[in-house]
Amino acid sequence: MSDGTRTDLAGRTVVVTGAAGGLGAAYARQLDELGAHLVLVDVNQAVESVAESLHGARAVVGDVTRRTVAEAAVRAAVDGHGSLDGLICNAGLGASAGPVHRHDEDTFDEVLRSHLHHTAIWSRAAWRHLRNATGGGAVVTTSSAAAMGLAGTSDYAAAKGAIWSLTRSMALDGARHGVRVNAVMPMAYTPMAAGYPDESVRHWMESEFDPAEVAPAVAWLLHPACESNGECFSVGAGRVGRVVMAVAPGLESGRELDFDAVVAGWDRAMSLEGLVVADSSATDATMMRRATGELA
Repeated sequence: MSDGTRTDLAGRTVVVTGAAGGLGAAYARQLDELGAHLVLVDVNQAVESVAESLHGARAVVGDVTRRTVAEAAVRAAVDGHGSLDGLICNAGLGASAGPVHRHDEDTFDEVLRSHLHHTAIWSRAAWRHLRNATGGGAVVTTSSAAAMGLAGTSDYAAAKGAIWSLTRSMALDGARHGVRVNAVMPMAYTPMAAGYPDESVRHWMESEFDPAEVAPAVAWLLHPACESNGECFSVGAGRVGRVVMAVAPGLESGRELDFDAVVAGWDRAMSLEGLVVADSSATDATMMRRATGELA
């Protein structure tokens, strides 16, 4: 950066969940290189070895779906370093109950709890401290391209889609308090990816998608100079791309819309002409107000 802003994270304290390996460990190494203080969390005791390999990082071993574990990790960060400046919610099960007609209710709930509930629990535990962070606090959540739809994993896809919506809502809530919340859709070869049934896909991911290539973008989203809020980014293989929700004007037929009008105008309803990136639900509400004639 050319304006004199520090590009490191020296003095910033960050909690990372799911840090025993894969993406979480890659994030931890990147943040350590940038000078951040770290509290690393995982149910796997291997997180202790990751912490020991870094500069003064602390490990917390525990189930990330437990509120008490989240509160203990946040307390460790604040007691150890005086503040909590960033949170990365990375943990989550790779298991899936399969297509919706094969769902086992217990597995479905477990998948949602490990991803969606975990993100909400940790954000809630950290929120008060992030509001007090110098230069503003930041949360990075983990969605997935599965949120766009992925055959055979409707529970996992639902959890990741819900995290994207949760991210956007938390970003709106946090904006007035200086807390930014963004999501990433990482593409990386991780222990979860290693369980993919197609061997050719596994080999392709292992050779092309190093978790370390995701970490720089995640670190930037935690930096106080980064102004992005409520955004989602597809990251992997040396690429960072913005992912958006958008709405088009579509079919507008005044108040005379009936079944026949819908059938006749369906191509217009499907049209992307005039597409607008949605900042929030207010974008769609504006489209509706225009349809009623309230707005020009």
